[in-house]
Amino acid sequence: MEYWIWLQHALGAGARADDIISYFGSPREFFEAGKREWILSGVVSRDTAQKLENTPVADSLAVMEECRKNNWQVITVHSEAYPDRLREISAFPLVLYVWGDVSVLREEVPVAFVGTRSASRYGLDVSYRLAYGVAEAGAIVVSGGAIGIDSSSHRGALAAGGKTIAVLGCGLGYPYLKQNEDLRRDIAKNGAVISEFPPSFAANRTTFPIRNRLISGISLGTVIIEAGIKSGSLITARCAYRQGRDVFAVPGDIITSNYTGANKLIRDGAKPVFAPCDILNEYAHLYPKTIRQHRSEQSTLPQKAPENKKISKNGHNNGFSTNIYNDKDTLVPAGRANRPLPEDLHNEVKMIYSFLKESPKTADSLSDESGMAIARVLSCLTELEMRGYASRNESGLFAAVN
Repeated sequence: MEYWIWLQHALGAGARADDIISYFGSPREFFEAGKREWILSGVVSRDTAQKLENTPVADSLAVMEECRKNNWQVITVHSEAYPDRLREISAFPLVLYVWGDVSVLREEVPVAFVGTRSASRYGLDVSYRLAYGVAEAGAIVVSGGAIGIDSSSHRGALAAGGKTIAVLGCGLGYPYLKQNEDLRRDIAKNGAVISEFPPSFAANRTTFPIRNRLISGISLGTVIIEAGIKSGSLITARCAYRQGRDVFAVPGDIITSNYTGANKLIRDGAKPVFAPCDILNEYAHLYPKTIRQHRSEQSTLPQKAPENKKISKNGHNNGFSTNIYNDKDTLVPAGRANRPLPEDLHNEVKMIYSFLKESPKTADSLSDESGMAIARVLSCLTELEMRGYASRNESGLFAAVN
């Protein structure tokens, strides 16, 4: 184990080690061969050989001890727990550090959701609903653990009772985004937080592009939501294309720059997504034992209401759900009306609902009344909408649904 960590640490995350493993057989055999053999083999340069020689194996033992103390698992590319799809990609990580359930890494249908950190209410709403839908159907939601679209996607999966994977651009022990600490803890309890960086490795502008290839690589497909033309999410999309993975994108405003990247992907061949079924239908026939019949509400755009059923003025089919096996997205009653609030709702969600029962309110006024950040308020509102306990009119006012 320590030699795997040593080799990845010495070469750096994202470096290719295929030739080394192929020529020498294992990191330990490579280490024991020594600098002279490394250079004679031709698989590493003199500079790299010097870097390898200057990296002590003892550092790896310290990393293993830190992981043991924090109950983080260390898996190598030769471990049974290592995800097969990552073995297929170029520059696969030699080592993964895992906080949570390591078995989730080998689930059949992982789907990645990525997008801007500075997401709009629309983007947060869409990512939450789509992630909720695919997780409810049995897929695994993969994202990067950042604020914005990432966080909303993870929360949607958790709200659906599903599992999710956060792939970090830093070490598990690095204090990245303190405001997401609770979210990472929830993910570890219902999935896994993973990284190829040593535990104390700091995040920087180079680590996230390195990380992005893992988000797409571990997934069957990647969904791009609200991404500008220079968004880092497009790096993930390019990685997905190179890795032979599916690329999906949610269309948006053709004038607003935050949607330019996603719209361009659709123009260039990415599959447009309007509902969870647009993603799930790609995999339901391939993994029928994993993808369950989908009972989640339609996620984004207005649609035709079923006969004798009421649809809200803003176009959302509150109280209905979509079957992924129906190409026409026929709606069926979800039976959500006139029920007490579920006990599993978070206290913050219940509090927002209590404010809505007093009178219709905007998200901003709810933020002022509750003292909660606007992003968290929007997440609570989305969950209430998903479960049929709140609706929004064309003026942007939210109201409790009786």
